[in-house]
Amino acid sequence: MLSLKLLWRNWRSGEIKILTLALLLAIVVTTAINVFAERLEASLLKNSHSFLAADRLLESSSSIPDEWSKQAHQLGIEQGFTARFSSVAYSETQSGLVAIKAVSNNYPLLGDLLTSTDPFASITEANTSLGPPSGEAWVDARVLALLSLNLGSSIEVGERKLTVTRVIIREPDRGAGFSLFAPRVLINYQDLESTQIIQPGSRVKYGWLLSASNDKLDALTKWLTPQLTDHQSFKTLDNAQLGLKRNLEKAQSFMRLAAVIGVLLAGIAIAINAQVFARKHTETIALMKSLGLTRQRLRRLYLNQLLILGLLTSAIGMLIGLVLEQIVVYLIRDLLDIELVPVGWQPYALSLVAGVMCLLSFALPYLWHLPSISPLRILRQDVVIKPLSKTIALLIAIATLVLLAWLYSRNFVATAVFAVAIVMLIVFGWLLSKGLWWLLQRGLGAAPVSFRLAMTSIIRHPQRSYTQVIVFASIAMLLLIMVMVRTNLIRQWQLSIPEDAPNHFVMNIAQDELDLVTQSLSEANFELRRFYPIVRGRVATINGAAPSEALKSSVGVLGREANLSTAIELPAENRLISGQWWTESKGPQVSVEAELAQDLGLALGDDITFSIGGLQLTATVSSTRELNWDSMKPNFFFLLSPGALDDFTPSYLTTLHTQEKPLLYQVLREYPTVAVIDIDSIIDTIRDIIAKVSVAVEFMLWIILLGGFLVMISALNASMAERWQSAALMRAVGGSKKQLRTSLSVEFSIVGLTAGILASVGAFVVESVLKRVLFDTTGSWSLWYGLAPVLLALVIVILGLWFCRRVIVVAPMRVLRDV
Repeated sequence: MLSLKLLWRNWRSGEIKILTLALLLAIVVTTAINVFAERLEASLLKNSHSFLAADRLLESSSSIPDEWSKQAHQLGIEQGFTARFSSVAYSETQSGLVAIKAVSNNYPLLGDLLTSTDPFASITEANTSLGPPSGEAWVDARVLALLSLNLGSSIEVGERKLTVTRVIIREPDRGAGFSLFAPRVLINYQDLESTQIIQPGSRVKYGWLLSASNDKLDALTKWLTPQLTDHQSFKTLDNAQLGLKRNLEKAQSFMRLAAVIGVLLAGIAIAINAQVFARKHTETIALMKSLGLTRQRLRRLYLNQLLILGLLTSAIGMLIGLVLEQIVVYLIRDLLDIELVPVGWQPYALSLVAGVMCLLSFALPYLWHLPSISPLRILRQDVVIKPLSKTIALLIAIATLVLLAWLYSRNFVATAVFAVAIVMLIVFGWLLSKGLWWLLQRGLGAAPVSFRLAMTSIIRHPQRSYTQVIVFASIAMLLLIMVMVRTNLIRQWQLSIPEDAPNHFVMNIAQDELDLVTQSLSEANFELRRFYPIVRGRVATINGAAPSEALKSSVGVLGREANLSTAIELPAENRLISGQWWTESKGPQVSVEAELAQDLGLALGDDITFSIGGLQLTATVSSTRELNWDSMKPNFFFLLSPGALDDFTPSYLTTLHTQEKPLLYQVLREYPTVAVIDIDSIIDTIRDIIAKVSVAVEFMLWIILLGGFLVMISALNASMAERWQSAALMRAVGGSKKQLRTSLSVEFSIVGLTAGILASVGAFVVESVLKRVLFDTTGSWSLWYGLAPVLLALVIVILGLWFCRRVIVVAPMRVLRDV
């Protein structure tokens, strides 16, 4: 009860308001960021599932058993069905190989199937549709050219004649793989049986589309897993779209980074204001001790106050943070263009725990010594006060920051980087400040009066100056890290799919038609790119031993044929990780994708035997490569040395960028076996996802910048009473307003420049490490690192003069009385 009364008294007197506002700011910022980040992460992941046309997709070589469908129905899961296979389709005058896909009436469950009555309509001109009704067929534009069809014509698929009514513009789960050798024909699942194409032994890939909450899907997955065979597996975003998965992971890492930096800024603000609170309560504690209160009772009183304050402020901060998050969602709803899904209780619990931990860890060390104050302090100001060791307080603060950073980032390496950065910032900040103060002191005699006054103020209060340098450097470093990571991340996303990125794959070019196809494309003024020879091969043995069944089930490429190609030079979008790009040794060599090599346990010098059409090819691993899955260019898990595929009959693949789709199809019409894959829709979808993520990243940045600005104001405000007293005394002994203003400007400039230098160096080092660890990019020096010291000094000068404006314009005696 007494704790509540004291807390209310401290609140009414204003002594605890600054500390409360610092904590409130921390909780509001971290709650808004954490909840928004969690919702956005879940929503983007759900939105990205449109690449599967469902929340989950089960692929099978046989039709889905009725028992499975009944179980899903009982769990309240929405279902859809697909079947994919290749077949020859016929028109009245032509025939050609097509990729047929039968879909249920509710296809797709997620994402958009876009169709049009204009064969070459853009995405914006297309209509959103469900699957085709029974009796109709929807086709790629290439099918019209291949079979000499018009909309309204008939197409024969097996024994069933269907009417072509629409052209497919975008198919959500089309994918970007090289297995799509033929143009698409979309039919209704109910018409599949009447085609009589599916016979025993037919190669058909069935898809079971599932859409529901994660709990329901997890329950079905758990029930299904023991019943799955080697020919049935769940397809996830991880193996469906590697490039998109990586972009989402980078966005999630940035949001967690924003939450970590928000927590660090909050800790700085609380620690600053806790010291001010402790100084103001020195006499109060001495008075209470003189009235008979023991140390233990006083500590309990203040600990209870902090706990009550922490819980109440955290609860209020969470409510305000949620309101702020809802406001932001409302403001940017049109930009995001996705519905943000609700999240569980975890983000709210984390905000509550973080608030209490911040308050206890950053405030309690500065209040712990107060019960030890002698009652004589009431009468004698010269009584020595021994606060808790600054080293212990610092260790407690760092330990708390590391724990909170790990909770928010969920990345041990990133947490370690921040911990080391904080320690190094403190050490180098102390060394730089000492060295700079020493150099400036040497030239003090020849300096102008205002400069000497500024340096005298710094030298007379070394602890205050050093603390401000560290605080300002920490704030600026954290903000600079956010700005630079955001800038480089968005630039990387924008460059990942440039405007001239290939939007067509021309493939299945026979070796004897290669020159003819090349000539036809050149005569039509298409810009030709590299032609890749391709053969299909399966990994038969590794170092003479066949892969185990467990390895086959865990590494997808072992369970199917892979595309094998050759290259004279390392592709521009690849990066060599280990080994050499083709050694002098005799015999075929192979370069393996780095992650796959790790999964297979491959080392340089190991042998891989491929089975290619019944023939064997053994190659020695000479290098491993990192692939750029975002480039929309051909990527190969296995690249062989020149000449390794000469004994086989490869087909060829090339890419090109064009908007002249009718002309391209017309040119290739005379080569019916050549397949053209239009991936414009895939590129547009990925760019759309990237644009939405970029908006979220921008929002995170502005929240952190606002929080950092407020913490910087709090840091300046904490030293104002002492500065007002010094400035008022200077005015009282005859100092002019101009001298005072100039002196303060010089002092703030020196502190700001010193902090800015520390911040730039620290931010560059931390950003370089984080970009490599979290974002898989490399760091580079930016002009912002050079401008940061000047900008920080300018901001501190402006804020400092604003806080000191009263002492400049008000009579000195009035200021001294107020102080």
